[in-house]
Amino acid sequence: MSAIKDFFKKKKTDAKFKMAGSGQKLGDTSSSNQAAAAAAAAAARQSKAAERQHPSSSAQQAGAAALNRLQEKQNKESEMQKNRQKAFIKEQARRELEKEQQINQQVEKYREVYGDREVEVKEGPGQLATSGVFFKCPLIGDQVYPRDEMKVKIKEFLYSQLETERGLTAVLIIHTCNS
Repeated sequence: MSAIKDFFKKKKTDAKFKMAGSGQKLGDTSSSNQAAAAAAAAAARQSKAAERQHPSSSAQQAGAAALNRLQEKQNKESEMQKNRQKAFIKEQARRELEKEQQINQQVEKYREVYGDREVEVKEGPGQLATSGVFFKCPLIGDQVYPRDEMKVKIKEFLYSQLETERGLTAVLIIHTCNS
């Protein structure tokens, strides 16, 4: 297989060298004349490329058919994407309806088991032993105080301790009294 590849590679390079024309010597003065001729040939090729002919009617029809095929392909892709989105939305709605049905079934089961009973209202004692939340701190004393009074007692305690331990008490005052 590589022998065939080498053969075609060799033919390609030979063809390229033949297209390049005859070689030239560095010391030759006629090389400038050849360069001018090569430039003129290149200009002639460009002028031929510049004169573009209008395509024939069959070529125009083939081009129009190709454009139609491309447009149909794009339309099919956009339709396919829209269909996917619709299918996704339908699937999501179906799942939500299934969940709703499961919840309704569970509610029905509970109603069958427990029935539609009235809520029983039980009365408790009107006056409890205490009302509110109370706090107690062993450093302040054995008394129980509501929140606001406990804050005042803590401040008083911390300020009274300020004379014995200044650093620790100052930090505790900042930490507890800044809230």
